[in-house]
Amino acid sequence: MLPHGLFAVNKPRGKTSVDLLNALKKLLRNGSKKIKLGHGGTLDPLATGVLVVGVNDGCKELSKYIKCEKIYSAVGLLGYGTDSYDSEGQVIGIGHTQHITKEMILNLLPKYTGEIMQIPPLYSALKMDGRRLYEYARKGIELPKDIKARTANIYSLTLLDFTFEHNFKPPENKITNKITNKITNKITNETTDEITDEITDKITKLYISSESKNESNNESKNESNNESINESNSESNNESNNNELNNNELNNNNPIFKIHVECGSGTYIRTLVHDIGKDLNSEAHVVELVRLQQGEFKLGINTIEWEDCLNIENIFDALKKYNQKTFPLTN
Repeated sequence: MLPHGLFAVNKPRGKTSVDLLNALKKLLRNGSKKIKLGHGGTLDPLATGVLVVGVNDGCKELSKYIKCEKIYSAVGLLGYGTDSYDSEGQVIGIGHTQHITKEMILNLLPKYTGEIMQIPPLYSALKMDGRRLYEYARKGIELPKDIKARTANIYSLTLLDFTFEHNFKPPENKITNKITNKITNKITNETTDEITDEITDKITKLYISSESKNESNNESKNESNNESINESNSESNNESNNNELNNNELNNNNPIFKIHVECGSGTYIRTLVHDIGKDLNSEAHVVELVRLQQGEFKLGINTIEWEDCLNIENIFDALKKYNQKTFPLTN
């Protein structure tokens, strides 16, 4: 007997929300009997934490969880910007970090509290002309129109930590032609023209230097990349940009900052971290993201660990508890 209802699982890092649903469907399917599953809002593959899952008639209740308040903790690594705004993406911007202090970040938080404007990341589930944005990005397809800024509501934003001592590593993926052509040409907004121009300048210099190296020695992909980059940029008027990739501060000791965010639906934490990096005259991307709460579901309190889902009795127990408030048990 499979009850209808809702339960929440702690999504592990590396799985997409769809991956998790497909795995759950295999666990819960009874013979050839069909089962309907859905979730109450996508979590990034990098993210962990609360994912609300609807079973059969419980899927009708998922819309309220998509729209409800959510709570996250996020860690941003300063000094590197990526096309996905997280550590899964490719580097499209670099910045200095030695000037950044805890007080600078604290002073920025009021700017990002309340109703704000955000440009969704290219690697997101937002649809454009019937196709999700991440599908354009992964296939290298040019966007049919610009990604426009949209309203987001952040009810509370707290800095939990700022430190140079951590185990997070810089992103390994390098810039590609796809990023140069597809990202910078389509992420637009009147209030961010200067930021976009700054990114474009850095990308162009980095990409040209990368292409020059590949043409001169296509078989060599070693530590001489940084020298080639500096040589190809020798005519640049900005000496600091020429040396950015081999700057001593751009290493594993770049600082991180950890934030606690209480927000409404449609808020992109990756964009928040990215924008904070820009306002610090640097770059930043997400290296850790945890959804701590979604509606009444709280991580570690009324959520199931993914490993515990392998015993379907744990799922049944969670559904039965929910059914006591919402649905009768059905076959």
